[in-house]
Amino acid sequence: MGSAADGTGPIDFERLAAIVDIATEIASADLDLQRVIDLIAEDAKRLTRADIGAVGLVDDIEVVVYGTSSGSDFHKYTRIDIEASLSGAALKMGQILRCHDAESDQRIDRELLARMGMRSALSVPLVFDGQVFGVANVLSRTAYAFTDADVHTLQLIAGLLAAAVAHAAEYQARRESEERYRAIISSLQEGIISYDASGDLRSCNDSAERILGLTREQIAHPKLRPAGWQTVKENGDSFPQEEWPISVTLRTGEAQSNVIMGIVKPIGPTTWITVNAYPMLGGDSERPNEAVTSFADITSLKESQHRLLHMAQHDGLTGLPNRSLLTDRLEQAIKRARRYNELIGVLYIDLDGFKNVNDTRGHAAGDELLRTVAKRMTSIVRPSDTVARLAGDEFAVLLPALAEPSDAAHVGEKLREAVGRPVELFGEPFHVQASVGIAVYPNEGETSAELLERADAAMYRDKFARAR
Repeated sequence: MGSAADGTGPIDFERLAAIVDIATEIASADLDLQRVIDLIAEDAKRLTRADIGAVGLVDDIEVVVYGTSSGSDFHKYTRIDIEASLSGAALKMGQILRCHDAESDQRIDRELLARMGMRSALSVPLVFDGQVFGVANVLSRTAYAFTDADVHTLQLIAGLLAAAVAHAAEYQARRESEERYRAIISSLQEGIISYDASGDLRSCNDSAERILGLTREQIAHPKLRPAGWQTVKENGDSFPQEEWPISVTLRTGEAQSNVIMGIVKPIGPTTWITVNAYPMLGGDSERPNEAVTSFADITSLKESQHRLLHMAQHDGLTGLPNRSLLTDRLEQAIKRARRYNELIGVLYIDLDGFKNVNDTRGHAAGDELLRTVAKRMTSIVRPSDTVARLAGDEFAVLLPALAEPSDAAHVGEKLREAVGRPVELFGEPFHVQASVGIAVYPNEGETSAELLERADAAMYRDKFARAR
């Protein structure tokens, strides 16, 4: 049996203290690359109470074991096939994998583990600067030996371990412990902040300051933050600090995962982050005595999502809302109108004479005419109104919260006049006219479909009446 491991459970204070010791040890010791790897193997074994710890580095299609814990039967320079091992699967998937029982897990190199008498394993990919370069393994003689707390522990230190190996290779000649510590912690792209049970700052890394746009002192003391700095939810509402994932975790003892938060800064666009928070429990206490929050900048992803959503809801030629967005806004307006006993106007507009422009001047001229008409109609209505392009030369206008039914007819006449003004195309004036149909909620329909259908029918009646 095996699984991908999520590791969302809390870890105990003893492990937290051990993690702190590891960070200090790696940062302060005078280590070469081999010593770092051996240290990581030993520490991973100790943190998870495993029988064996081992660290391997990727070499083409194999993982080569370069470091093992003391007393290990896992020999250095053992080669592990990436295509037939838990280590290889973890490397390819980019996530921690857990094997509960090697005798029934197809991903495991059963022959290798059987030779060492091992039954269960955890494999942690080592990723630095976007590159997967190695894997840390812990193994046990007992099936089902590794808990969610073990997974969580390795998740917390995976970035540190990866950074330690990378920096040991690059900076093994360095002797200054403080300089080494800063290099390792600063290498993490995610922001990492820890707080004590009272919510006071314990530590933060450079990435946290960079992503939040705050200094350590400003993170610790809200009153020092610059005017205009605030956090918001995805819908734009304020995201008060007492609702932040770290605050919820400290208050409830429950982990929080993948919470989206916007950072509004005095200067520049909003930074969007995805936030996790984990409790650290000490002794028999059910309440955390410390919590760690990690967050990553997802601004580019949010911008891409926003562009895709805009494209799905807007007309590519005019930039106006399309039928889908119009219908959604109309249905929201109907809900409000029912609650507050309001009137809604729906106008259906068709351009008479547009086909002649397309036929005589081509589609480029027709497109420019549509853009001009769209701008004219938008300039007439209120900011709360919606002008949408439905298809071809057909438009619709949503007028929520009307005072009188006649207001819709008044807007219709203004739109007819604006559309009827000549449009200059390539130095020559062209004329089109607007046929306008109107339906008012609730008199002529109580659903979005009814209102649009009756406005469309009214538009055709207007077209035929003016043609006579």
